[in-house]
Amino acid sequence: MKNIRCSLKLGVILNKKEMFLMWYLFILSLISVPLFIIVAILEDYLLLFGLFLPGVAFVLSIYHIITQTCRKKEIKKWLSDAVELDAKVSKVDSYVATGYYWIVPVKREEWKIKVEFSYDGLKKKKISGQNNVNRFNKKNIGYSIIYKKYDGKRIKILYSPSYDEVLLLKLDESLCDT
Repeated sequence: MKNIRCSLKLGVILNKKEMFLMWYLFILSLISVPLFIIVAILEDYLLLFGLFLPGVAFVLSIYHIITQTCRKKEIKKWLSDAVELDAKVSKVDSYVATGYYWIVPVKREEWKIKVEFSYDGLKKKKISGQNNVNRFNKKNIGYSIIYKKYDGKRIKILYSPSYDEVLLLKLDESLCDT
């Protein structure tokens, strides 16, 4: 589980350090929100505006903690019959995503990839993204910033034949061919 970096269906899987950061943000915001409310009531109601950043940190951290926990449960099912295979990764499409990271406007390039491998003598191709429809943004299904580093490389994957899912392992630059 610790060598898995992402899934074609689910995208990025946070590692232990990133999950620790999410829990840290959650606890920090959980402590700071009541403090801001108490100080605002006792001193000045304008301090309630100070709740904005801890509130955002609380919502984002709890969102990531819940989604990552659900993803890890699903991945544990896939690992029950996973087989390690060699695969070739190539770019299918990319686009420049614009948005906000906290309150800072950012632009980042997100990629959609295709993984080609052989299993039981059959050649298989899997493209990143879920089979169901993303109800918020239909055109961005299967795009992620992490896929960029896998493009054009021969890598090791875990393939679950019963669930037909592909898990991408962390890149070991010494083992990757371009």
